[in-house]
Amino acid sequence: MWLSAALSVAAMWLGLTLSYAYPKLPPSLAVIAAASAVYLAATLRAQAAARTVM
Repeated sequence: MWLSAALSVAAMWLGLTLSYAYPKLPPSLAVIAAASAVYLAATLRAQAAARTVM
């Protein structure tokens, strides 16, 4: 549970930072993009780990 809370806080801060750095980028889009990137990285890592076990 603490991991999901940490990832969501990190996605929020990363999204807000990106939105601040690029003023034309809406904060909501930046937060969702950051969370999606974390989800994609976790999926790719899990698939890579599954391939090495076989």
